[in-house]
Amino acid sequence: MSCIPNNNKSDIEMGDQVCFDDGENMICWVRLGEGRSGDYDPEDPDDIEVFRVDIKEWNPESSDWDEVDSACTGITVDTKLENSRNFLIFC
Repeated sequence: MSCIPNNNKSDIEMGDQVCFDDGENMICWVRLGEGRSGDYDPEDPDDIEVFRVDIKEWNPESSDWDEVDSACTGITVDTKLENSRNFLIFC
């Protein structure tokens, strides 16, 4: 897992992820080249590149994170990710 600090704009390279956790739950914003309707098409002026989100839970038995869910989002890859942390609610 690669956790990358970011400043005013996302500096996440293709295949990297930024993760936030509270010790029990983790959310990772992943840049995989996804777009509005599948793969991002930079030739299409109406397409935008968006993050995928992976949701994980800490498994004390394996001492590792188990993936719970993964989905494409509407959050564009130029989003300032420290602000996107506000989208998260850990139960």
